[in-house]
Amino acid sequence: MEIYEIILIILISLFVSYIFGKIIYRKIKKLPSSECCACKKNSMNLVKLYRKKYKK
Repeated sequence: MEIYEIILIILISLFVSYIFGKIIYRKIKKLPSSECCACKKNSMNLVKLYRKKYKK
């Protein structure tokens, strides 16, 4: 095995570890996942527009 192959394997494993670590962190802290982030942002925008239009 050449040195560049070893470095490539290390980089790929670090990237995969980062992705899994990010997912696990979001699960532990009960944060929305990447799919839910878009929904939450959209719903918060709708609430903001509603409150702007229909003030108390």
